[in-house]
Amino acid sequence: MKRFIIVYILFILLPGGLLCFICINLITPKVYIWVAILLIAIIIMTTTVVFVITRRRMKLSEQKSDLVSNISHELRTPLTAINMFTQMLISNIYESSAEKQEYLNIIQEECNRLIDLIDKVLDFSRIEKRRNELYLEQESINDVILYAVQIFKTQQIENSCEITVNLANDLPKIFVDKDAITTVLLNLLSNAEKYSTGEKKIIINSEMIKNYIAIEIIDNGIGIHPKYHKKIFKPFYRVNDPLSKDIKGIGLGLAYVKHIVTGHKGKIKVQSEIGHGSKFTILLPCFKRGAKWLKF
Repeated sequence: MKRFIIVYILFILLPGGLLCFICINLITPKVYIWVAILLIAIIIMTTTVVFVITRRRMKLSEQKSDLVSNISHELRTPLTAINMFTQMLISNIYESSAEKQEYLNIIQEECNRLIDLIDKVLDFSRIEKRRNELYLEQESINDVILYAVQIFKTQQIENSCEITVNLANDLPKIFVDKDAITTVLLNLLSNAEKYSTGEKKIIINSEMIKNYIAIEIIDNGIGIHPKYHKKIFKPFYRVNDPLSKDIKGIGLGLAYVKHIVTGHKGKIKVQSEIGHGSKFTILLPCFKRGAKWLKF
C-alpha cells in the first residue's frame, strides 16, 4: 500500500515539476500571457458546457415530473368516475332503466378516454424510440378528410359543434398513410372543439398551393398567443394560460401531429391570436412516386 502511495505521488508530482521547470526556463513572458488566455478560455468553455448540461437535465427532470403529474391526473379522473358509477350500479342506486343506461354510457365514455390517453402515451413512446413506420398509398386527401370528419362527428354526439367542409375539386392523389393522417386530423379537430366556447364552429378547407396540398382547420376558440406558437409542438408542453388551465390534456397531441406531418416530408403552421380563434395548416407534398414503407 505504501509503495502504491509513493508511486502515485511521484506520478503526480514529477510531471508537474517537469512542467514548472519548462515554464520557468523555456517559456517567454508573451507565451505566459497566451497560456493564461488559453486556460481562461478553457475554464469558461468548460463552465458553459457544465451549465448547459445541468440546465438540460433539470428541464428533463421537470418534464418527467410534469408528465407523471399530468398522466396521474388524467388517469384519476376517469377511474374515479368509473368506480363511482360502477358502485351505484352494483348497489342498484338508480330510479329507472334510462338512468341506468346513462350510467353505463358514462362508464363507456370514461373507458374510451383511458384508451385514448394510453394510445397517446404509446404513440409518444414510439416517437422517442424512432420506431414509427408509415404505410404510404395513393389516396384522395379529400376522402381522408371526409373519413376523419365522420369519425369525429360520431365521437361528438353530445357536443354541439358546427363543422363546415370546403374541399377543392380535382386535387391529385398523393402518397400518404391514411390512418396516420386521419389521427392527425382527429387530434386537430378535437383541439378545435376543446378550446372553443359558446357556439362552436370548425371550418375545414383543402386546396392546392404550389407543389403541396394544404389542409386548413379553423376554429373560433380562445386562440393562442403568438409567443407560444413554436412551443405548442413540443412534447408535454401546455400553454400556461387562465383560459385553458381547466382543459384536460397532457400535451402530446400536437407533438404527434408535427411528427407525423414531418414524416410525410410536410409542414404544419399555426396562425392564432388570443380571442380570435386558431388556424392550423398542414402542407403535404405531391410526390409522383413514393416508397411503400417509410421509417422515421
